Amino acid sequence: MRLAVLLLSGGALLAQETTFRTTVPVVIAPATVTDAKGRYIDGLSAGDFTVLDDDKPRRFQLDTSDTLLTPMTVVVAIQANSTAPAAILRIRKIGSMIEPLVTGERGSAAVLAFGHEIKLVQDFTNDADKLTRAFRGIKTQSGRAAVMIDAVAEGVRMFDARPANERRVIFVISESKDRGSKAKLEEVVRKVEANGVAVYPIVFSAYSSPWITKASDLPPSEGGMDLIAAIQELARLGKADASQLLSNYSGGRRVWFGTQRGLEGIVTSLGEELHSQYIFSYTPVECSPGLHKIQVRVKGRPEAVVRARYGYWTDEQACKTSAP
Repeated sequence: MRLAVLLLSGGALLAQETTFRTTVPVVIAPATVTDAKGRYIDGLSAGDFTVLDDDKPRRFQLDTSDTLLTPMTVVVAIQANSTAPAAILRIRKIGSMIEPLVTGERGSAAVLAFGHEIKLVQDFTNDADKLTRAFRGIKTQSGRAAVMIDAVAEGVRMFDARPANERRVIFVISESKDRGSKAKLEEVVRKVEANGVAVYPIVFSAYSSPWITKASDLPPSEGGMDLIAAIQELARLGKADASQLLSNYSGGRRVWFGTQRGLEGIVTSLGEELHSQYIFSYTPVECSPGLHKIQVRVKGRPEAVVRARYGYWTDEQACKTSAP
């Protein structure tokens, strides 16, 4: 009998043929756990957590970044337009930090540069020297366009050719505001969710007063709401801060830098965060098309702050395939 095995790993679908037919959906949800002061809480076990899928408890497997064999795969997308030369001078110096502090020996990274167009500077590699040279070779493009949303979409697309079980991360080093992307923000947020990608915007300002959306203007991170409709409404009102929305709903974190030392400290901090995460995996009880909300809670630790991806998407075809 012919079989198509579909693995939903953080929303990514992997198909291969074997001798029987089955479908195994698995949700992967990395989570960062800190106290109220931002210090990582280590040493927790599966019994310390509750994982909810659409508000229903799920049985799960827990791994940590140190014990998990799954490699880290990172796309670094860098704004390189006419407003970014000062930032690029600093960015060129951090290429040597990516392999030892972020991906590790088993992981890999790719580098994109974007202005009015997206250019592949370095395809996925675990060669630290190649990454160092790629960062040093970044060149500015003419004009003020900065297609940040398109660059994130391209980063997600690049993961399609990668193994489905890798941890997927995008660092976006840019201004906070997109300038000229063709892709719709809500569509890219959905692609990020569907593919289990964590987006970490590393933001600089080319001006003294950067355009920032108030936290109160953003959709809530949980609770009965139509995520895509909310983002579309923010875009219509001119309040959609792409970098903040992408980080909020992917489980990433947005950070700002203004100096060389600050940027180097951020790369060090994000590397520490990624390697301090708890990795939850579970199989949904039932399959229904649409967005499914994930919540991770720490039992008996009200001071614990958990940051994880907002949810995962399943489409109608995947659910039909998984039906008995």
